[in-house]
Amino acid sequence: MQVTLREVGPQDIATVHPWLTDPDNAKWLAPFFQNPLLREEQLALFLMRRDRKTYLLLCDGVPVGLMGLTSIDDVNRSAEVWSVIGERAYRQRGLSTIGFVLTLQKAFGELALHSVNAWAAEGNHTIRIFEKLGFTRIGRQRECHRQHGEYKDRILFDIVSTELDRIRAVGGDAAQA
Repeated sequence: MQVTLREVGPQDIATVHPWLTDPDNAKWLAPFFQNPLLREEQLALFLMRRDRKTYLLLCDGVPVGLMGLTSIDDVNRSAEVWSVIGERAYRQRGLSTIGFVLTLQKAFGELALHSVNAWAAEGNHTIRIFEKLGFTRIGRQRECHRQHGEYKDRILFDIVSTELDRIRAVGGDAAQA
């Protein structure tokens, strides 16, 4: 299995739009994606803004999800990372973990960032991925993420560039693709 990333372009919007507006995915993401009327044009503008990098996650050349860096801060050399596996048949196969490793390699290598932060709503399996990759749990935003009428906490994480070797060790050979 070869897992790679490439930057999202206008040609990818029709593929990723259903992934990001699917209520089962959107409930774990930022409120922007929880709008059932979100148009492809709005999504394209959002994903391709100057302060973010969005990557298509490919498994053996097949688009299966997205990895993203948002709120890229050139002064403080920081950003926030996020992901979604859009193709249901590719879930629970370790692709998010590998995708995070590849994205962090880009963040700390190509973009020369120093710090990357992340959050996951309570109950999301991504919490286990962040812990496995060596992110530090830095706090909790209480009852700020609403799902199905219930408020959940967001668990906050970060990782710094000096911890990249630890991430590579967890990601294994597949992340070196």
